[in-house]
Amino acid sequence: MCEAVLRQTRLKNLMARRADRVYVLAHGVKLGRAPFHVWAKLRQQWTLVTDASAHDAQIRVFEASGVRVEVAPPAGE
Repeated sequence: MCEAVLRQTRLKNLMARRADRVYVLAHGVKLGRAPFHVWAKLRQQWTLVTDASAHDAQIRVFEASGVRVEVAPPAGE
């Protein structure tokens, strides 16, 4: 996970290490982008929850690395 502030990255790392399950909610257009230089690495199994704007190729990259991906249906469905 990409963060602008090192303090937020440390907090997210701590939360992920203590959690039984980790879910990351990210808008599809943010996948594959790296606008910041600070990263929180998720070492355990985790699930990405995104929306239909996520490109299939980007979803496949996550799945190939062992991430479970859930795509939420568009609003109203």
